[in-house]
Amino acid sequence: MKLFLILFAALAAVQAAKIPLQSRVHPLNVMLGDGKQSRIVNGNPAGPGQFPFYAAVDILTGYFCGGSIISNRWVLTAGHCGVLGGNTDFKVGVGSLGVPSETFYISDGIHVHDNYDPWTLANDIALIHLSSDIIFSDYVQAVTLPSIGEENQFEDYNAKIVGHGKTSDGAGGVSPYLLYADVSVMSNYDCRMYYGGLIINSMMCAIGNSGQSTCNGDSGGPLVVENKLVGVISFVSGYGCNYGLPFGQTRVTSHRQWIFNVSGV
Repeated sequence: MKLFLILFAALAAVQAAKIPLQSRVHPLNVMLGDGKQSRIVNGNPAGPGQFPFYAAVDILTGYFCGGSIISNRWVLTAGHCGVLGGNTDFKVGVGSLGVPSETFYISDGIHVHDNYDPWTLANDIALIHLSSDIIFSDYVQAVTLPSIGEENQFEDYNAKIVGHGKTSDGAGGVSPYLLYADVSVMSNYDCRMYYGGLIINSMMCAIGNSGQSTCNGDSGGPLVVENKLVGVISFVSGYGCNYGLPFGQTRVTSHRQWIFNVSGV
């Protein structure tokens, strides 16, 4: 499988208008956009039913991403994951702590944000529509979304990241087990100290307290505050996943109206 995109953003060049993306780092794993993805570094194994909204997004063109169940027919993921396949190229696994998931649902449509920019990763968000209803249980549930118009920026909140992504830059593939890590949401002002003007209001950043990070294969997965979905995992520094630098998400509150317009959720 191929995984999530890493942003090629050397600190000396963060002001560039267009940021080139790193090439594939391993034949089994790629990173955001052109075949790169991200993973959970220094994470903990998730327990049964701990994150019932997590979805494993297996893209039939050979890529792997994460996602969040928002209803029995819709899964939210990253825009750079959405452009990697056609309408029916997405298999969504639910309710399992391992890869591959035991229960899969097939897509019949993918909706990538019209203003998604693969160079800057602005509006890096997409919705997968499934051809049949997800069967909910104690282990499979929809995530709580922010209210339309909610303005909370969640700065300094404790949050969790969840995914099957690589556990280090040198890992040969995605994690076979679902992992999570505790991180802190930081202000966009502070995040711009690392990435400059790349960080716009509709993005958000988080950082681990002890080297926790996302990595290849985590793209599109959830960042949650008290089990409310506030971020969609988008990018990590081009220096790699192990450097302990902030990593970026698409801000859900900024795209909440778009989510409703497309999905009715």
